[in-house]
Amino acid sequence: NPYAISANSRAAAADSLSDAAIAKAAEAAALDAKAEGQSRFQQKKDADVGEVQELGYYQGRDGRTRFFQAYQTVGTTEHTWVEPTEHTPNTVMQEYLKGVITRNRVPMPAVLRQTRLKALDLSGMGLGDDYISALGDVLTMMQYLESINVRNNRLTDSGINSILSPAIRLKNLERINLSENEVGERSSRRLLKFLTDRNCKLTALILEKADVDDEECRHIMEAFETNQSVTELNLGNNLIGQAESMNVVQPDLVTGGEATATMLRVNTTLKILNLSWNSLRAESATDIAQAIGDNSTLTQLELSHNAFGDMPSQYLGMALAHNQSMQRLDLSYNAVSPAAAMVIASAFKTNNSLSYLNLDGNKIGKRGASALMGALRSGQEGLRDVAISVEDCDSTFDDGTLFNPVEPSMAATLNLTSPYDNMVARELLRLANKRNGCGFTVLKHTHLRAKGAKGKPKPRTIVLKRDDTSEAPEHPPVRWDSLLGDVNKLRVMQPHLLRSITDSMGLAPMPKTITAIVQKINKKIEARPDIWIDEHMLLDLSFRSIFNEVDKDGSGEIDKDEMYQCLTLLGITPTVAAVKRAIAEYDTDGSGFMEEDEFVTYMLCSHASVVPHAKPPLCEEGSHMPWDIPLDGSLQIEFKAEPQPPSIEEMGSDNGVKGLVHNMEHASTDGEKVSVFRMATVESEVYFSTEQAQSVTTAMHGLLGSLETVGALLPCMAEVEGRAQIVATNMSLKEQFQLRVKLGNAWKPLMGNATGFYSLDFTRQTDRRAATTLAQVANSERNDGKNNGIRSDTSQKGNWLSYRNESYNKAPLPQPLEPSFFNTLPMFGHMNFDYVSTHRPPKGSKALSDARFDKLLETIRKERDNIDLDTGFHVSTLLKGSRPGTSVECGGGERGGTSGADLATILGVVDNQQQIAGMSSRDSRELDERPTSPAPARPHSPTSSVGSSRPESPVAHGPGFGPLGFGFEQEQGPTSTKFDPTAAESVDSQNARRGLFVDELIKYNDIVTAWKGFTETTLAVRQAKELVALEKAAAELEQRKNARKGNPTGAKDEHKGGHKKGKKHAKHPSGDAISKNGTMGEDGGSILHQEEPALPPEPTEPSLEFVRGYVTLLKLEALLCCKYVSTEQAGVLLRLFPRDDGLWVMVLTTLFSRLLDLGEVDGLLNIMTQQERNEASHRLGWLNLFNPIYPERDYQLELNHWDQRETCKIIVELAMAEEGENWVDEAYRRRRDMPWVPGWQFPEGFNKPDFDENGKEQGVYREGDLLARYVSPKVEMDARKALQFRTLSGATQIYGHH
Repeated sequence: NPYAISANSRAAAADSLSDAAIAKAAEAAALDAKAEGQSRFQQKKDADVGEVQELGYYQGRDGRTRFFQAYQTVGTTEHTWVEPTEHTPNTVMQEYLKGVITRNRVPMPAVLRQTRLKALDLSGMGLGDDYISALGDVLTMMQYLESINVRNNRLTDSGINSILSPAIRLKNLERINLSENEVGERSSRRLLKFLTDRNCKLTALILEKADVDDEECRHIMEAFETNQSVTELNLGNNLIGQAESMNVVQPDLVTGGEATATMLRVNTTLKILNLSWNSLRAESATDIAQAIGDNSTLTQLELSHNAFGDMPSQYLGMALAHNQSMQRLDLSYNAVSPAAAMVIASAFKTNNSLSYLNLDGNKIGKRGASALMGALRSGQEGLRDVAISVEDCDSTFDDGTLFNPVEPSMAATLNLTSPYDNMVARELLRLANKRNGCGFTVLKHTHLRAKGAKGKPKPRTIVLKRDDTSEAPEHPPVRWDSLLGDVNKLRVMQPHLLRSITDSMGLAPMPKTITAIVQKINKKIEARPDIWIDEHMLLDLSFRSIFNEVDKDGSGEIDKDEMYQCLTLLGITPTVAAVKRAIAEYDTDGSGFMEEDEFVTYMLCSHASVVPHAKPPLCEEGSHMPWDIPLDGSLQIEFKAEPQPPSIEEMGSDNGVKGLVHNMEHASTDGEKVSVFRMATVESEVYFSTEQAQSVTTAMHGLLGSLETVGALLPCMAEVEGRAQIVATNMSLKEQFQLRVKLGNAWKPLMGNATGFYSLDFTRQTDRRAATTLAQVANSERNDGKNNGIRSDTSQKGNWLSYRNESYNKAPLPQPLEPSFFNTLPMFGHMNFDYVSTHRPPKGSKALSDARFDKLLETIRKERDNIDLDTGFHVSTLLKGSRPGTSVECGGGERGGTSGADLATILGVVDNQQQIAGMSSRDSRELDERPTSPAPARPHSPTSSVGSSRPESPVAHGPGFGPLGFGFEQEQGPTSTKFDPTAAESVDSQNARRGLFVDELIKYNDIVTAWKGFTETTLAVRQAKELVALEKAAAELEQRKNARKGNPTGAKDEHKGGHKKGKKHAKHPSGDAISKNGTMGEDGGSILHQEEPALPPEPTEPSLEFVRGYVTLLKLEALLCCKYVSTEQAGVLLRLFPRDDGLWVMVLTTLFSRLLDLGEVDGLLNIMTQQERNEASHRLGWLNLFNPIYPERDYQLELNHWDQRETCKIIVELAMAEEGENWVDEAYRRRRDMPWVPGWQFPEGFNKPDFDENGKEQGVYREGDLLARYVSPKVEMDARKALQFRTLSGATQIYGHH
């Protein structure tokens, strides 16, 4: 009310006027007021009698003056009133003024002359008790009142009671607002009486900031235990909970929080409760939280700005798991802990009503934030949209002691009455039900001891099993054997056979469509009378036929409308969004059209592949009811979680992701939007589909760059193909290269190309992600091979796992590396290993077409040639810093700038110009001229190194081995000395260069790290280290023997009983390595004449050509996402790279999983040197590279490795099947420091199993080195094909995604 001011202000205004002025102004004001009142009455006489009249006379500056003048006059006059008569009853205002005057108060316009008023709003007038008491006298005359608002009127108990007493007789009264007054004990008791009156029709009681303490709250809550009308109670901003500390000395004291909890357990009408800005904490907060679980009507609870803290918030989360009425919960600024946030998030798994949760201003930590965002994405059902507000939260804190659903393996005894422990148990059960590779190995429940019971309760072992009742297949399977037999026998496809195929895939084409497809298939069969028709060919022909039915113009591609027509002809009714999604996912060249091959692949993957189904729930043994976590007692558990690719049940719902996007879009600031996004993508256990990830990417547009957005989303996506699509759709080529570098070791397993060498630093998040993802891939591939029978075991150790050559902190692992090692990742440490993916391309996959491959080549060549090793190292920038004001361009000729000699001087590479003058013209030319194309010439011998730009180490090496075991030596004149810039470079310059970037993409130091990791783990280095260790052990043994004989010096004839290092048995002549086509490899020569490699020196830096090639390789990896190449195409790609430091082997490992025709990999090995072939077999494994169809070659096998023993068995069995002398130049030695056994030949029994019936070892030796060459006087192709399945080249391809 604009006229309500304080008494002091009124007095001050009145005192400022003279008596004459007051009298004169009062007379004028009275006349004006009378005239204006009559005018207003005339204007408003037709208005609704319930409307509040405006008093414009007293508005504005002049109106205030008139009011004070009139008030001064009235205040000095004795007031009387006319007693009402039968014919002239008093109005409400007259009665109100009478009450004011009898209380010796100056009349104020608190009420008007209406009797049909519905809302009485006196808020903020500061009237006080007397005026409100006068108002109470006339309330019964206002029977139409529905709402009374006396907020902020300086009321005490008497004023409040004067309102409450008559209010009970107002039949229509629904709402009372007593906020910002002082509710005392008397008024709280009056409220108790008012609310428990059977005539009370009140629905809302507002007591915000009303000085309500615990005692007064107790009276109010006592009333609400029986009240059946009030649905809204607001007690915000009061003193409830301040007596909590008194419970220590007064145990019987009932606090306001405890009284509220008691009320909530019995009240059945209250829907909205506001307890914000109080002091609820400790036991009172816990009691309220637990009461929520028993309440079934409350829909909105405001608890912000209390002190719930950890345990009460946990109990609240536990209660929410059982509550099915709560819709909105505000727990902001309550010191909610990360553990409590996790318990609350877990409640979304079972709570189907909660749609809004506010946790602003709490320290929920990384684990709590991740759990909440996971709940947001997976906890939405039907039409319910969940919104979670987490503004101003600390989500960076990471409590490593809390349960992590990403790494859930654990052993513990859980107290089921503890909310957090109960949440952990429920989460573990959920994971066991839904996630692959998860389960309880120990599960024992112990009940609480009953009162009066003696002894300790015994634990009960619980065995969980899935219901074995198998459901009938949704579609009848095809009997392929009989169907293909009929087709190949009759050489004709019949409509009923095609119908059986379409029925098995859930397709329902019309009869005329079936007829058209059959006609096209039969034409193809007639054109190829000699070919055997298999399952893949038949499906391929069927889908191509339907494609050609729609592609009337013969363009070989269809748009979205034609795609829709194709699916409709097959009896599918897709949505427009589904068609667009299919084209986007399978349109590999980004043309916007679906080409014929792409359509066939889509149909094979989406309809011919086996679709995973949801798992049945776990049941206790002997029961068919799903087992649930008990509510009391303790649970002893041991839980094992093998990393596995995400199952279909770990995908977030579409509604959930819409809710996440809604939360981001409605965040108050851009920073909060980014915070929500990061919470949803850090250590998430809920995965995105491709479409969901795209919607999140679109929502983040303009807030984060695509590099950070896509990089955060990729680990949270379920499908490899979807990751590739998100990258291709949202990132430029340069950004894709940057993302490849940013993700580091995690890129390859995330993008479906896991084969490669890994050097993992567990302090790096990307390396931890790589380890986890690789473990998922390893378990998946082991299950596919071991359980599904699609391939044989080709592992290094015979354990179906693809880890090879593992070391931890540079020491070999004592046990084979298992994926379970990564169940709980170490926080520190360094691990090196090779990984070989045994996933083969899906059946029906096609290699890149010639046009696409040419485009890929063009891109790679362009990117390779644009890598400037001078400006790429940013040497010009470094020189500008060294010589201010001088612009330096590296190189010579037309490019101008500083010559290579000047460059060397500036960098501190050489001391002076005299040293430069001593360089040969070739050396100077190499400094002055930048190579324009790194494409290497093919070497003619193991010692050639065309394209290598690192100088030969001064340390002597065995023939055929460079500094790191590869055969690369510089071709130099007899008198020239190759200049090595890195050898003479100053320390400051070297350190500065290592911090700079190559091609604005990757730090040079990161390249050096990758180079060192690879070259320090080569076969030659390992063998040299093993030899040194053996010789050291032998020397120590000899020294101990001499010490016992009294000859401590160990002097003896070095030739007696010993051997020279590197000595080979002279029996074996040199010969050529015979390949599958009868020709030798590029290097020629026999490995029997190579001396043992010496231990190479500690590597320093890679060659410049390696740097160029490595950066190009990273870009090739970015471009090869979900694309397949033939071995012929792989050979072309291989020749784009230099051979420095085993780079060809690195390229081969990158291409290995993308090879469509793995059985032809021999063609790639034949263009490699013997050292490169040895290194390739070391990295990839013999059983993965070897194809028994082409066995003719040299073999150098280390029989202490299981896979190489299996390779030996295959060759032995093949030799027994093929007539003639198959083995040439056999050689064997038991240990590397021993000589080769003279005249050794394959002993009988090499083809026997590893153990006989008594468990005694037999068959191939378990140790030693074996050299041999296989030749074939007579080829037995059937025997070779039979043995092929024992290698990866013979693996069975299946339909479906990678």
